[in-house]
Amino acid sequence: MVRLRPRAPKGAWTILVCAAFAGINLATIGSAAVAKPARRRPVHRNLNKCIDFSHRTDDHAMVMRFDNGCGHDLHCTVRWSLICQESGKRTEHAETFDLADGDSHEVEASAAACGDSGWGVDGGRWDCHDS
Repeated sequence: MVRLRPRAPKGAWTILVCAAFAGINLATIGSAAVAKPARRRPVHRNLNKCIDFSHRTDDHAMVMRFDNGCGHDLHCTVRWSLICQESGKRTEHAETFDLADGDSHEVEASAAACGDSGWGVDGGRWDCHDS
């Protein structure tokens, strides 16, 4: 839906322009007396580009490794589901950790709960943000 505004009289533009400049000048002068901190909007970055993720698996666990190359500290959460082959039992797991700039962190998804049964990790997902 398009809304049309009524047309302003010819002299109104001159008044509006003068009022706008006057308002800017008054706002600038007034801001010196009452300084308000500028609100910063959070910057949403794609951290997939600066976090190196890798994993390795052995008979009893999957180890996920995170290397921080983002240039600043991060706070991360990893979630996964462990599925035991024999029982079909599915358990949800999560780990939260801080990851300093230039450091690495390993998360172990242990299959100990499955005993000697086969196992798998499903639904692995991670999320990191500035700390």
